[in-house]
Amino acid sequence: MLGWYAGSLKPHVRQAVLKFYASVATILVFVPLIFITGSRAGLLLMMPALVLALCLIYFGGYYPGKTARKRRPSSSKFSLPSGRRLMLVIGIITISGMAIASVLLSRSLAFDRLFSGGDVEELRWQLLPTLVTMLKDYMPWGSGFGSFEHVYKIYETPELLRPSYLNQAHNDWLQFFIEGGVPALLIAICAIVWFCVRLGTVAKTWRSSNPVKYGVLMCLAAILFLLAASIGDYPLRVPIIMAIFAVLVCVFNDGINSVQRRDSNQP
Repeated sequence: MLGWYAGSLKPHVRQAVLKFYASVATILVFVPLIFITGSRAGLLLMMPALVLALCLIYFGGYYPGKTARKRRPSSSKFSLPSGRRLMLVIGIITISGMAIASVLLSRSLAFDRLFSGGDVEELRWQLLPTLVTMLKDYMPWGSGFGSFEHVYKIYETPELLRPSYLNQAHNDWLQFFIEGGVPALLIAICAIVWFCVRLGTVAKTWRSSNPVKYGVLMCLAAILFLLAASIGDYPLRVPIIMAIFAVLVCVFNDGINSVQRRDSNQP
């Protein structure tokens, strides 16, 4: 989202340069925080997110000093302004350097957890047969949303006992169907079908000259990242992330509609 914001600013926007550098600086602040907090999902999804953020900044159309220099004619159709090249190189070097420093200085809890596993990781694998059993037993109506923490205690075996209790399944896809049953499954199927239909129009949207397409790409990537993280955790159970997800879906749909309306009105 920060990469999209930094690249979507117009040169005439008030304090555009300040907003651009503030967005890029915030991205650089987030990188070491991901290593420190110890989130393996965050670590795995960080690299594609950073690559996409750099692409949105690079191709978004704005960079500091754009209006101060006129583009010189070039024989190569692939030549790009040197300011954007410099910004891309500095971004890659800075992010890579911070990531390497975090690992070498043994400050990367996420890196250690990713390769060392641990008791929590082992528990997640051991939970899968129990979760599948719960899914079968509570079909077709489900156990009820918000009931997992209490229902799980019925299925908890001595091998799964831990000093801390399990409040969520750490697999939001399975938990959604355990609690919601067939109605939740039908809702999920309808949402996936709608999303795939809209996804089929993204390629056409990308060929458009409408700058809204960058916002559509940002929303699409953020939606997919959250859905992927839900395989091994429960980010969409957090109210603020749930609200952001709903807004992203609305902006994603509205952006595609906006591009289609503009293209249909053009001669």
